[in-house]
Amino acid sequence: MYKLIIQDDEGKTTVVPLIREELTIGRQEGNTIRLTERNVSRRHAKLLRGQEAIVIEDLDSYNGVRVNGSRIQGKAEIKEADRVQIGDYLIEVKAEQPAPAVDAQAGAVETVQMPVIGDAPVPVAAAGSEAVTAPNPAPPAAAVGSDNFATAAATAATAATAAPPGATPHAEESGRMVILSTGMAGQEYELDKPAMVIGRTDENDICVNHRSISRHHAKVIRENGTYSVVDLHSANGVRVNGEEYGKVELRPGDLVDLGHVRFRYVAPGEDFLFGRDAHAVDIATESKGGKGLWVALLLIVAGVIAFLALSGGDEKKGSKKADNPTEPINVVQDPPPVVDPIVEKAIDAGVEAVDPLEDNNAKYAGHIEAALAARDDNKWNVMLAEANKALRVDSTGTKAAELAQQAKFESANQRVFDAFQSAVGGRKWAQVAAHFAKIDSASVYKVQAQPDHDRLKAEYGKFQLEDAKKAASRKKCSEVSRIASRVPSQWSDMAKKISDVPCTRASSSHTNTKPEITPPEPPEPDGPPFEELLSQAKSAVKGGNYGKGLALCGQALDQKPNNEEAAMTCVIAACNLKRGAAAKRYLRRIRGASRKASLRQICVAREVPGFE
Repeated sequence: MYKLIIQDDEGKTTVVPLIREELTIGRQEGNTIRLTERNVSRRHAKLLRGQEAIVIEDLDSYNGVRVNGSRIQGKAEIKEADRVQIGDYLIEVKAEQPAPAVDAQAGAVETVQMPVIGDAPVPVAAAGSEAVTAPNPAPPAAAVGSDNFATAAATAATAATAAPPGATPHAEESGRMVILSTGMAGQEYELDKPAMVIGRTDENDICVNHRSISRHHAKVIRENGTYSVVDLHSANGVRVNGEEYGKVELRPGDLVDLGHVRFRYVAPGEDFLFGRDAHAVDIATESKGGKGLWVALLLIVAGVIAFLALSGGDEKKGSKKADNPTEPINVVQDPPPVVDPIVEKAIDAGVEAVDPLEDNNAKYAGHIEAALAARDDNKWNVMLAEANKALRVDSTGTKAAELAQQAKFESANQRVFDAFQSAVGGRKWAQVAAHFAKIDSASVYKVQAQPDHDRLKAEYGKFQLEDAKKAASRKKCSEVSRIASRVPSQWSDMAKKISDVPCTRASSSHTNTKPEITPPEPPEPDGPPFEELLSQAKSAVKGGNYGKGLALCGQALDQKPNNEEAAMTCVIAACNLKRGAAAKRYLRRIRGASRKASLRQICVAREVPGFE
């Protein structure tokens, strides 16, 4: 039996038993597992449990599915301990193991309800760590929010009496995290739980109140006797020995940087003493050098200049106000000494003493969140603006740079998509094919354009293929070739299908000693194809632009002289222009008597010369 361990961006863990052969994962209701963050698509992925392997399938989601950091295409096999990322969620597959004996001193198990739809049992999660589910058979299906759902949750919670997997026995020695950063150097935290969250606020297992650390920054987990650190999508990331990681196994002596706070990992049983084996450091000063001191000095100089300017102005104003006893007189004090205590504080404490109080991490995260919201609504200009604001807060932010690049990419594809839609509305076959080909396959607009493109292509192919078969039945093989040559180059498969229409050239039954002379084929008409000309002509006539409509339908008839639809359009345009001779000429191409009578009546109603 396998189970899914699902961890959100705040480090909360939920366990779902993999008892069904197929599970769907997505944001909308109706999925087996519902993940509610906005960067999860409505139907994001599908999990298939077979006899030999477990397979995850990306259901054409926007942000994709990543397995061990690599985005998959279609389906991918996953094994135990593989890390699957869907939006802000991390999912691992683990084999169920027999529950160990209950530890009398273990903390109470907290039940976390996960919106699971269908006949899967309600999961039970241990607070801040992995969770276990009862091995009992699943209760009857209950919708989220119903009375049965609460009963099922209580039943599952009662059944989960085992200690969390990987719990450390009391006799086993734990690892430690020791802070090396100035101001907090020497503080130690024992890693005595299977999973411990490090963050800036009090609800974390390890609270480090520093503005460079996110609210929930990282998690240290113990697996099979070793410790690993996992980045919880923090603003400033996790670095181990100078390298940035999403998850990495810790080794004795590793230096772990969370924002501007450095930790030293002490392995279980390692002989470590602060002051002997490690000393206090300030990685903010290391990374920024003397930048903070220069900022402090510039601020002080600017303050002194502003103070002197205001003092001088007050002295001048004071001489004028002295004559008016009703107004107060500003008393100018001696300026403060140039050596300000802030300078000394900046020299002693480095950048942290003079940095603005505003939390740049919160500003950065706010702009990132706004950019993601704009992305969900396809508002690329807003998304780009928010990403650029985040980059102004932190020019090294990889997430902001990625969102800015994506906004530019989708904005360019949107312009092509707008042109494509215009071509679809006007039934301009060649432009439909050309614009669709220009939309990048990785863009969201490729999926949106696909149905209209396929529909127009099918319609166009049907018309052209019918014309080609008619020409072939009349043994006009050259016309079949011309029809195939007019197909847009992007639809080469359709052109080949038309070219493959069987056609036998007409042969003379009389014996003639003179050499057979094949009349030259008429040149291929220049300009747009017949369908596009006819569509434009009809649109012009409907809009009252009869002159343009008459010219366009005339060009269409040059390509297909016997097309009654084009001839009718020309008759209507000529009647409205009161061109009697032209109207009669086109009227002769209409074969149906009733249709001729209707068109003639239009000309009579408009008092066209030659019609009574």
